[in-house]
Amino acid sequence: MELLFGIDVPLSVVLLPVTLLLAYLYGTWPYGTWRSLGIRGPPPTAFFGNTRAFSTKGTLYTLLDWSKEYGRVYGIYLGRQPLLVTSDLDILKEVLVKDFGHFSDRFNAGIALTARPIEKGVFFVGGADWKRIRNIITPTFSAGKLKMMEHFINRCGTDLAENLVEIAEHKGKVDVKEYFGAYTLDVITGTAFGLQVNSQKDFSEPFVSNIKKMMSRAGRTNVFFILAALAPFLAPLIGKIRNRFFQPETISFLLHNIGHMVEERKREKQDRRPVDFLQLLINAESSEVAASSGNVSKKRLTKDEIIAQVFIFFIAGYETTATTLQYLAYSLAVHPDVQKREKPSYENVGKLKYLEQTIYETLRLFPPVTMVTRMASETVTIKGVTIPKGFGVLVPICDVLRDPEYFPEPEKFMPERFSSANKNDVSFLAFGFGPRLCIGMRLALLEIKIAMVHVLRAVKFNKTPDLPEKMTFKPAGGLLPSAFPILIQSELRSSENAKPAPRRRAAGPGAATVDQL
Repeated sequence: MELLFGIDVPLSVVLLPVTLLLAYLYGTWPYGTWRSLGIRGPPPTAFFGNTRAFSTKGTLYTLLDWSKEYGRVYGIYLGRQPLLVTSDLDILKEVLVKDFGHFSDRFNAGIALTARPIEKGVFFVGGADWKRIRNIITPTFSAGKLKMMEHFINRCGTDLAENLVEIAEHKGKVDVKEYFGAYTLDVITGTAFGLQVNSQKDFSEPFVSNIKKMMSRAGRTNVFFILAALAPFLAPLIGKIRNRFFQPETISFLLHNIGHMVEERKREKQDRRPVDFLQLLINAESSEVAASSGNVSKKRLTKDEIIAQVFIFFIAGYETTATTLQYLAYSLAVHPDVQKREKPSYENVGKLKYLEQTIYETLRLFPPVTMVTRMASETVTIKGVTIPKGFGVLVPICDVLRDPEYFPEPEKFMPERFSSANKNDVSFLAFGFGPRLCIGMRLALLEIKIAMVHVLRAVKFNKTPDLPEKMTFKPAGGLLPSAFPILIQSELRSSENAKPAPRRRAAGPGAATVDQL
C-alpha cells in the first residue's frame, strides 16, 4: 500500500492499529452510561466490566464492599451490560411490587447458555409465558396440597431423627449438609414424583450423587459465560455449542430421568396416578387442546415446559432448603442458649414461635439466594434514578439483610428481632418479594419446621472445636462456607421427649401438621 511521500506500508500494519482501536471502542463503549446518568459505581475494565471482581472475591464480599463505598444505589457492568445495584427499600418496592409491570422479567444475561429445556422453567421465562406457567403451578403449593404432603414429610423427618440419634449414640460428628440434603431430597422425590427414595440411608443413590456433583460446580467461573459477557450478540451461538458438546453429565442424567418419569406417568391408568407436582403438570399439558373450530389450540404446557418445571423444582427445592437447614443447625450449635428456650414436642409444636423466629434469623444471615435481578421493559425513573429500557436491576439480598438501618446489629444472631418484625416487609428478601416471590416458600418452611421438630425432640447440636464462631465463605456465587463440610456434634437429649417419632407415622395425633406449623 502506497502512502504519503511514496512510502510503501504493508496493509497489515495499517489494519492492526485500526482493528485494535475498534476492539477497544467495542470493549469500552457502554461504560460511560451510568456516569452520564449521574450514578456512581466501581470502575469497569475493558470488555469484562466489573465481572472479574465477582470471580476473585465472590458475590457476597464484592457487593458488601461496593455498598460501603458507593451507598445503596450504584451502577456496575456485567461484561458490557449495565446493571443498577440497589438496596434502597423505596426503589425496591417500586421495582418488585408497585411498578412490577415494567420489571416482570429477570435480567437473565446467561439465558442463552442454559441447557435445553431448562430455559423454559418458571425461574427463567418472562412475559406471558411466565404468567401462564406460574398460574398453572401455583395450586401445587396451596394449604390443601401441603396437607396432603404432611404424612410423607413426617416420615422423612422420622428417618432423619433416627439417623442423628444413631450418630449421637456413637458420639460421632454430623455432616449436616449431607444429612439434611438427603432428607430434603427424599421429601422432593415423594412430594413431586410420588417416589419413595431412602437416600438418607444410601448417600450413593444416583439422584443424590448427581445433584451433589452438580452443586459442587455451582459458582465456578465458566468460560462460556465469560465469552457471552464479552460478546452478547454471540451468546445464542455459544449456548448451542455449549449445550451440544459440553453439557455436564449430571444435567443430562437428571433431564433423562425426569423425561422418563413423565412418559411412564402418561402410560399409567387414570385411577393409579398419584396427586403430586408431576401429575399436576401433566394434567395441564393434556387439557384445553382441542378448539371448537376443529383446530388444535396451543397446549397450556408443552412436554419441554413440564420437564423444565420439574428440573427447577428438583434443584431449587433441594439446594435452598438443605442449605438453610445446614446453617440452622450451625446457628444452634454456636448459640446453645437458643436451644434451651423451647423443648420441642408434638404436643406443643403449634406454640414454638421461637423456633420460627430462629428459622427466619437463620435465613436473614444465610439467605440461600444472595441476589435477584429484574429487567426494565421501558425507561423508568424512580426517586430521581433513571433506569433505561433493557437495563438490569440487581437486588443484593445479603446487603439488605445485613444493613444496620434495617436490622440493628446485623452480625449478631438474634431470633428475637422477628418477634415483632413483619416478615412480609420488603426488607426481608430471603424468598424474594412481590409477584415473583419464591413459589415454593411455604413448602420449604414446612420442610424445615417438621425436620427440626423431629430432630430437636431427640438430639441437640453441640459446637465442635474446629467449628468457627463466625462463618466465612468461599469466593463462589452462593454462600458456600469456607469450613466445608460443616461438622457438628449430635448429643442425645436426656428428657422423655428425646425419642424419635414412630416410623412411617401419618399426619394426625402426634405428627406435625400444616395448621400447627
